[in-house]
Amino acid sequence: MWAGGAGITRGYLNLPDKTSEKYKRDPFLDDGSFMFNTGDLGRWLPDGDLEHLGRVDHQVKVKGFRVELDGVAAAME
Repeated sequence: MWAGGAGITRGYLNLPDKTSEKYKRDPFLDDGSFMFNTGDLGRWLPDGDLEHLGRVDHQVKVKGFRVELDGVAAAME
């Protein structure tokens, strides 16, 4: 899923590699706007609703904190 609009920044401060990975020019506008890759997977339903299917990566939120499950698995080995 990609997010766009007036509230989207132009990228991460002093992190050009991460910015180029997550931010792209908005192809629907010609005003220089950006879109942000949320890391979520979704699909449009026939009735026009957007269904959230989950994360593309293995991140989950635990008490509001993002946790990378691969890191947890590696620590347990």
